[in-house]
Amino acid sequence: MTEPDPRASARHPWLVGGALLIAGEVVALGLSSIPFAGGWGRLLAAGCFAGALLIFAFGMRGEGSVVGRRLLGRAALTALAVWSLVRVLLDPLLFPPAGPLEAAFAMGYSDLLVPFALASIAAAEVGRARVVPHPWRWVPGWVLVGAAVPALIALLVSASDPTGSSAVITVTLSGISGLTHVGGVVLLGVAAIILGTRPAEDRRVVIFRSSD
Repeated sequence: MTEPDPRASARHPWLVGGALLIAGEVVALGLSSIPFAGGWGRLLAAGCFAGALLIFAFGMRGEGSVVGRRLLGRAALTALAVWSLVRVLLDPLLFPPAGPLEAAFAMGYSDLLVPFALASIAAAEVGRARVVPHPWRWVPGWVLVGAAVPALIALLVSASDPTGSSAVITVTLSGISGLTHVGGVVLLGVAAIILGTRPAEDRRVVIFRSSD
């Protein structure tokens, strides 16, 4: 006798969450080249990203959370979703055209460290929850490292070089970080869609056999 694996009920939320991740990146890239639409594009992209995180955290109708019932994982994903929206909404206030350079550096560090800390907790909780099949449950951690390392190096190089002689290196590393971030988010979206479209019969747990 078999009983449906609880992960089978997660197919729809994972599919929706993955689609939102990809849609957010498509919107951000598509509207960034349109005059006067960049701000709205960033807000819409952040909304898609935040919506995906909330779906991954809580599922839909109580089913499909990638962290199961782990409160720390849900809290980290929720905080990261809120940060992504607040960061876009407050961007004009935090980075005025003629703002002080020290404030820009401070916000740059917090904009890296805060989401990195939240994403690290969330990625660890996804892996520990064992809701997502192996090795897919470790993909968020791989994506996080790939995007954070070059960004952190760029900030350290920029902070240690007040003369700006390493600007080329900083810009290159920042560009690499941006590309890995976009590619990583798309990879997460594709992985979620793949897992969300797996046939239900592949996710069944044997309770006992008829001959037992």
